[in-house]
Amino acid sequence: MSYATVEAGVLATIRLHASYPSSGSNSRAQDYNILSAASPRCVVVVPGPVERAVVAAPRRVQSFWTVYIDLFVPMRTQRSTQHTNFVAERDTLLAHLDAYPTLNGTAGVINAWVVGVDDPVVWVGSRSASYMSARVRMMVEERENITIAET
Repeated sequence: MSYATVEAGVLATIRLHASYPSSGSNSRAQDYNILSAASPRCVVVVPGPVERAVVAAPRRVQSFWTVYIDLFVPMRTQRSTQHTNFVAERDTLLAHLDAYPTLNGTAGVINAWVVGVDDPVVWVGSRSASYMSARVRMMVEERENITIAET
């Protein structure tokens, strides 16, 4: 498996939710240009670190892929109301991801879970657009058999 497979699985799982259409109009991989869309919410999925361990030497490897999901909600109301709206969006996203512990059957995924969410911050983008944003950290576990090339 590769990060590309994990990333595609995360995006496909997010897009199962009604707030994130399959067209990708408000959810993308490594593309912050979607913030220029007039969407009430956006997510950008970006790669994080990977940790690996041999679990059955020498051919079985376990990988823990970290996927960052940057959640953005445009600042369109009073700050106190905005924070309440953002927390609701965040909680909806977390509950949705929790419901798909194998990323809806993504090949090779044993388990996927949200391990943390940063505190929300105000993010100012191009054209003076402001967003409340937080980074969601997701861990995806997979195991794979590897082919040994040495003789």
